[in-house]
Amino acid sequence: MKFSSIRWLFIASVIGAGITGVVSSNVGCGDSAATSDGGGSTGTGGGGGGGGGAVAPRFSNTFDTDKQSWTLSDYADMNYFNWGAALNPDSGVSLDGGVAPTLEWTGTDGDPTPGSLKVTVTFTGFRQYIDPQVNLPTPQDFSGTHSTVRARIRLVSGSFPAGGIQFHVSSGLTSPNAYVYVSAPFKNASELPLGSWITITLDTNTVAPTDGRTFDATQIVQIGIQFTTGDPYEGGALTFGQAVFEIDTVQA
Repeated sequence: MKFSSIRWLFIASVIGAGITGVVSSNVGCGDSAATSDGGGSTGTGGGGGGGGGAVAPRFSNTFDTDKQSWTLSDYADMNYFNWGAALNPDSGVSLDGGVAPTLEWTGTDGDPTPGSLKVTVTFTGFRQYIDPQVNLPTPQDFSGTHSTVRARIRLVSGSFPAGGIQFHVSSGLTSPNAYVYVSAPFKNASELPLGSWITITLDTNTVAPTDGRTFDATQIVQIGIQFTTGDPYEGGALTFGQAVFEIDTVQA
C-alpha cells in the first residue's frame, strides 16, 4: 500500500414522498497490488476538452479497442463492502455466496463511438460499492484549460434504486501528499436513468481534500468512478440486484 485515504459523507435526500439514503464513499488508495497492470494511458478519439469545447483533451480514454488498464478497486474497506475486494484472494474479503463482479471491454456499445467499459455487479443491500479506476503510470496535468474531467456513463440494465455515483481523482506520488483524494459532488442514482448516457464532471479548481493534505491538479495519478448503494435509512426497504453500467470517453 503506497497510501490510502478514506473519508465518508452521509447524505439523505428527500425524493417525492420517500427518502433516499445516499453515501459518498471516498476511497483514494494507491495500492500497487490493485493496479498491477500498469495504470491508464493517454489515448486518442472522442471530442471536447477539459476546459472548453475547442480545447483538445490532454488526457483521453475512449476504450476503442480495450480497457486501457482500468481495473476494479480491490481495497478491503472496513466500513463498506467493496465487491472488487472479493476478487483479490489476499484481501481477506469473501463473496459470502454473492456473485463476483466483472469489468469487461465491449465493442458494441459506447458514446459517442463503439467501445466502452462494462461493469457488472450484483448488489445485495446498502453500504456496498464497486469502484472502476485507473492508476496513471505518469502523473497528468489536469489544471488550467484541462481542469474539467468528464466521463460518459449509463445504466445499461438492472436496477440502481439507491445511492449514487462518486467521480474522483487522486494526486501525487510522494508522501505526505501521495494519492490525495478529491471528488466531484455526489450524483444520486435517480439521475442515472435506465438506458441513457449522461455526462459526469469533476472540476479540479473547485474540489479540495478533507484530510488537510495538499491536492495538486498538475499531478493526477488516479481516476475512478464509484457506484455505491449508499447508507441505509429508516423505512428503506428496497430490492437490490444485478446492475450493468458502462463507462466511456473519460477526458480532461
